[in-house]
Amino acid sequence: MKAPQILIIELRSQYTWLIERSLRELGVRSAILSPAKAKDWLTANRPKGIILSGGEASVNDIDPPIPPEERLSIVRWADIQVSRILKENGDYERMSQLVVVLLCVNTVGVKGDARVYGPTVGVRGIITSDFMTGRGYQIPKEVRRRITSTLTKHSGIVHVGFFEEDKPPGTTEFE
Repeated sequence: MKAPQILIIELRSQYTWLIERSLRELGVRSAILSPAKAKDWLTANRPKGIILSGGEASVNDIDPPIPPEERLSIVRWADIQVSRILKENGDYERMSQLVVVLLCVNTVGVKGDARVYGPTVGVRGIITSDFMTGRGYQIPKEVRRRITSTLTKHSGIVHVGFFEEDKPPGTTEFE
């Protein structure tokens, strides 16, 4: 059996199993571990991403926000497209982490002859050995252009942004 692609570090969240199930439905292998066990596990495994699930605020969240299915389907589609393009160009395997997010801000653009308002997709790659610090992955210019061209063909995506700063000061967490 292949190693998990995503490590979910459990910090007392009511959403951990929902996250794990959603990943499984997408065909992504994941492992759920406590912070104490995660460090040892990371020395032997190299997941493509880490999710910190929980914290003080999420434990007490009575009425959590639920993203509309339309936004979830857009970010799922975008993640598949970005991963495919990066794999085809040999960049995907060079990264330790890849994050594709749908930012919670609408921007203006033009599609055809009309002004449109819609979200921005953010793409962030990191090269790291400890998942606490790392170097922002510089996606080659032509690959960035291909990603942007592909993603903005979707009617629900207006802009694409690339986040290439190191970690720190940047992180892979978008809120």
